[in-house]
Amino acid sequence: MAEIIDMPRLSGTMGEGVLRLWRKQEGETVGPGEILAEVETDKAVMEWEAPRAGTLLKRLVGSGALVLVGEPIAIIGGPHEDVAALVVEARSRRPAPAGADDATPAAALSPDDTVKPLSLVRRTIGQRMVAAKTSIPHFYLTADADVEAAVQFRERLAHASDARVSMNDLVLKAAALGLRKVPQANASFGDGAIVQHGRVDIAMAVAIEDGVVTPVLRDVDGKTLDQVAREAHALAARARERKLRPDEMTGATFSVSNLGAYGVDHFAAIINPPEAAILAVGRVRKEPVVQQGTIAIGHRMALTLSCDHRVLDGALGARLLQAVVAALEHPALLAG
Repeated sequence: MAEIIDMPRLSGTMGEGVLRLWRKQEGETVGPGEILAEVETDKAVMEWEAPRAGTLLKRLVGSGALVLVGEPIAIIGGPHEDVAALVVEARSRRPAPAGADDATPAAALSPDDTVKPLSLVRRTIGQRMVAAKTSIPHFYLTADADVEAAVQFRERLAHASDARVSMNDLVLKAAALGLRKVPQANASFGDGAIVQHGRVDIAMAVAIEDGVVTPVLRDVDGKTLDQVAREAHALAARARERKLRPDEMTGATFSVSNLGAYGVDHFAAIINPPEAAILAVGRVRKEPVVQQGTIAIGHRMALTLSCDHRVLDGALGARLLQAVVAALEHPALLAG
């Protein structure tokens, strides 16, 4: 018997998606596990498997259409079934177009201006960041880490093996060790309670063409530095290709955002709820430092911890930041 197929929720934060490409034509048979279409969510372009076996009798939206989760997009049934009544029902379930009252007033434009519609990723980022910044009581802690030993440690690794360990990999492992040392900070806020996590799963911000995505490394505290580096590299590559799976973008207990590669010295990041904190990482700077009473050139890195004051107070946040700095300043601790 024919049935209407709705746009599925392919990620935890997905409210709408762009049906980028139909893989099946009307009249073709489909089976469970076969790819029916490619859908762009707020985080990735994903292959959508047919939810049931049958014949694709009607495609209710075209390629490139923006569709709400739960909105009808296809009809699947037996071959040659009459679906006229289902088409009418599906059209009646479509949301009405937004009225003029829903529009945001446009800024004054000049002839040289270009209007670029918000992408799905950019729209979702905007909604989530506005909600996070206005609902979470942020406070910020900044410390400079002496990364002279970390820089030398990384150079030794590069000469001793084919491991491609970046400074960001060192920060990820240092953050994991810090969270293990200060477990009260490895927490989330929700439903009027604080959840202290037993696992250390760290999301890392990866810039893509029209925004940022946050793939998650699992159990970072229990992995070797080489494992962290390899997994971070693979996740970042898939993130830039928009090929991350939903399970690779959810469930983090902490986040790291690194803008050092862009020459940024220092910044403060917005917390990604329900996580209670995020670490913002600046570039490695060469600057004059005092060593044993003399002036020398050293390497420093600014780390800024954004904290949710409902979960962390100043002292607890400071303990976590101290633990991360200590791990970076003694990089032998990161090797295991």
